[in-house]
Amino acid sequence: MDYKALTVSQVEQSQSTSVWALNTSAGKGTGKGIINLTITEGNGRSTVVRIPVTFIPVDLTTQATKSALTMSPDFRRLVASRIITLISDADAEKMLDNDKARAEQSRLLNIESLHEVDEQQQTAEVRSMMAEASGNIGGLALNIAHTTDGDEEAVVANLRNNAEALTKDELKYIVDNSQMHKVKVLAADLLVD
Repeated sequence: MDYKALTVSQVEQSQSTSVWALNTSAGKGTGKGIINLTITEGNGRSTVVRIPVTFIPVDLTTQATKSALTMSPDFRRLVASRIITLISDADAEKMLDNDKARAEQSRLLNIESLHEVDEQQQTAEVRSMMAEASGNIGGLALNIAHTTDGDEEAVVANLRNNAEALTKDELKYIVDNSQMHKVKVLAADLLVD
């Protein structure tokens, strides 16, 4: 489906009350991710706007006002970096006018579809990590424990900066599963303290 990407300024100037967005967060070698964005409304109340992993456009004004969205510097940055692509009402209507799109809308509205990836679609590695964690290990600890490439000092800093948020079980999980020596040593030291 062809569509024309709009700028935030074009959306601001349009007569439409909707803000249609596509999740275009996929990069080279990576899949799309859920986009969560905190928007501050005119009354000072903060709202988290969620753009799920989907191929259909989402009307963001079901979660926040058009003016709050378009005034948000974070929203503007995500649009400018093409993580979010804005489209017109007409393009959104065309994209939503088919059976696949209607099925996807039903999936997104289904309260049981809270998990973005069905268990059968997850890799064996992810399933084994989830089974191993069995609810006792949070995402931060899993991320630290299973980071294998990148700057080891950055992972150590992440662990040090977030140590108080980790439980003893999570620290033990990091010691047992991390492949980075300095990360294992720091986690072990934190476990003993």
